Amino acid sequence: MDPRQLQLDDEGRLKHFLTTDGLDRALLTEILDRAEGFLGVARQAVKKVPLCRGKIIANVFFENSTRTRTTFELAAKRLSADVLNLNISTSATAKGETLLDTLRNLEAMNVDMFVVRHADSGAAQFIAEHAAPFVSVINAGDGSYAHPTQGMLDMFTIRRHKGAFEPLIAVIVGDVLHSRVARSQIGALRTLGAAEVRVVAPRTLIPALAEEALGVRVCANLDEGIRDADVIIMLRLQRERMNGAFLPTEHEYFQLFGLTEQRIDKAKPDAIVMHPGPINRGVEIDSAIADGPRSVILEQVSNGLAIRMAVMSMCIGTQNLALANANRPAETVEAGVGAATEIGAKTEAEVEVEVALHG
Repeated sequence: MDPRQLQLDDEGRLKHFLTTDGLDRALLTEILDRAEGFLGVARQAVKKVPLCRGKIIANVFFENSTRTRTTFELAAKRLSADVLNLNISTSATAKGETLLDTLRNLEAMNVDMFVVRHADSGAAQFIAEHAAPFVSVINAGDGSYAHPTQGMLDMFTIRRHKGAFEPLIAVIVGDVLHSRVARSQIGALRTLGAAEVRVVAPRTLIPALAEEALGVRVCANLDEGIRDADVIIMLRLQRERMNGAFLPTEHEYFQLFGLTEQRIDKAKPDAIVMHPGPINRGVEIDSAIADGPRSVILEQVSNGLAIRMAVMSMCIGTQNLALANANRPAETVEAGVGAATEIGAKTEAEVEVEVALHG
């Protein structure tokens, strides 16, 4: 099934979040707007809202990622969900259980949402295709395919600093070939209307036909690539995904493609510098830049909580509406859908957000 169709219900509401590709601008903007409301939760005396109270969210990580798993766990807990962390590397699949077996066993525990990270592209989509009707799936990174919440937290950070996307020149520097983050960033930037998206990397780290396939401008020279840029996104070298000689040495890579104080002067004076982390200092970026005034890297981490809360609450809201309709007598379902929109076209989850955040 096309992941773009799989992600939405019949009314166009977010059911799963597998990729930014194929989602329209209105929906991506809705995610960003919802996240704005959640930023204030961290400043409250009680850092929780009740949107996922009574729900069970399972972090199913087939790849190690302490930072991503921790932010998903904290986001779920701030939504008042019960959280199950499953370390697959020391669990059932290591003993021969299939991915589908793991899914069915978790569903038997009445889990409401799976947050999935896997080394193979398409794993999150596979789980979404086979999940029970009222279970949501969020892709926390699969192979080299997509990492949509990372892409959206980067868009959120950009919007908070730059406002509108239309005038922006965004530059993505580094291992685009192996980066699921880059694919999610590129898709979101194009959908949100960025004026130009450039990628800068050695030819060995750029996908074939990238300009046509991704809709970007390819630059083999960093000085050319960041000239007049508004946003510079540095990528981590994906050494664990490289099977072969993609680079001579890390030292040479830094000399040609590392972001330094001398190079950044070619970007606009108010350009921001981003990195999805973890940072390889002295390989992708100089410490003076990573820790300097243009860097918004730590802000990306804070924004990640708000975005993940937004996505989770939207998927759970869709799930709640589907459950409510399924439990109504058949003759009242159509009327019930209309009634659900009578309160200003707001879902139950949206009403709860306003009550929780504003009283």
